[in-house]
Amino acid sequence: MNDEQSGYSGLNRFDEVDATGEAEKFIAFLDRVEALPDVVARRQRSYAQLELQPGTFVAEIGCGTGTAAREMSVLVHPGGHVYGFDISGQFVTLARARAFAASAKVEFQVSDATTLPLADGCIDVYRAERVYMHLKRPETALSEAFRVLRPGGRLLIMDQDWDSLLFDGDLYATRLVTRAFADSMMNGMIARRMRGLMLETGFKDVAVVAEAMATSDGRAYGWVADTVGKAAMGSTLDPSIVEAWQQDQRQRIADDRYFVSFTHLITTARRP
Repeated sequence: MNDEQSGYSGLNRFDEVDATGEAEKFIAFLDRVEALPDVVARRQRSYAQLELQPGTFVAEIGCGTGTAAREMSVLVHPGGHVYGFDISGQFVTLARARAFAASAKVEFQVSDATTLPLADGCIDVYRAERVYMHLKRPETALSEAFRVLRPGGRLLIMDQDWDSLLFDGDLYATRLVTRAFADSMMNGMIARRMRGLMLETGFKDVAVVAEAMATSDGRAYGWVADTVGKAAMGSTLDPSIVEAWQQDQRQRIADDRYFVSFTHLITTARRP
């Protein structure tokens, strides 16, 4: 497996990046993922779904290194404003530096999603991408979203349902390994629960769109199998099962027989 196909371990720790002492690894992961064509296209579509326009005030939750926040700042200018929040101080520091280099007007702050430093009803749009899977208290975070959104404000939460992750390979081993990866996340299946949670919080016009990504490009996406295998190796599974699965995936990549599919669920709603 070459460097392009090498994956990551410990991605279930996005809720405590600074404590890991390995922020560089998480930054490298974000930079890699956020540059993927399907991720770029999905991110751009989310801006249209949120009807961003000049004058819009936006809260980007789990902003990471600020990619989406910088892009949205262009769309809401003039008159609008983008706030970027992340629990990692190292992410926020880098996000500020990258925004400055790009002359992007974004206000980044360190903040937990459950206690945003915003006044009641002060924003028009709330956006969170690949964040809620890492939250211990998603219900509290949604209540906070309801608080900071103005009446009529729009909400978009995008997460992957990791229990829908598919690989070609031995069915028994694949089921075990992918479930172990899903279970390694704080809330690996939160996306399927989002509609119900939003309705319980009081949001209206809740809608869910599923976007499935399928690829046989082992060069660009082989690292996904490596990442899943590393997470499974840290689970209670028999290591020999995981090792055999990993070897099979590496061989499939080498033989151009690789296949992976994963599903994003994009849930939108309105604050009444």
